[in-house]
Amino acid sequence: MAGGRPPSLKIELTAEERKVLQARARQRTAPYREVVRAQALLMAADGKRGTEIASVVRVDPAKISNWKREFLQRRLGALVDRKRPGRPRRFPPLCESGSGSFCLPDSGQTYPRTSGAKPLRP
Repeated sequence: MAGGRPPSLKIELTAEERKVLQARARQRTAPYREVVRAQALLMAADGKRGTEIASVVRVDPAKISNWKREFLQRRLGALVDRKRPGRPRRFPPLCESGSGSFCLPDSGQTYPRTSGAKPLRP
C-alpha cells in the first residue's frame, strides 16, 4: 500500500469463498460483470485500495465501494445483480446457443437476426 488511508470496508474471505471467486474470475463463459466483480473482490480481500482496484478493472472507484458493501451484506450472492425494478423486457433474450438468433422461450424455435432493415418501397 502506497500511503493514504486504509480500506474502510475490509473484505475477509473464507477458503470456500476464495475458491469460488478465483474460479469465477478465471471463467471465460461467465457474464463479464460477474468476472470483473470477482476479480475486484479478490483484490480487495488482498488489501488493495479501491482506487487501485478501479484502475486495474477499469471501473469507477465508487462502484468498487458499492461492490464491497454489497459483498459484505450478501456474500457470494453479490456476484449476481439483483432483479431490477421496472418494466420487463419487450424482446426475448438471445438463444443460449450463441448463434446470434432470437428464440421463443417455450418453443425453442429460432428466428435469424437481420443484418439491417431495408427500406420499404410501394
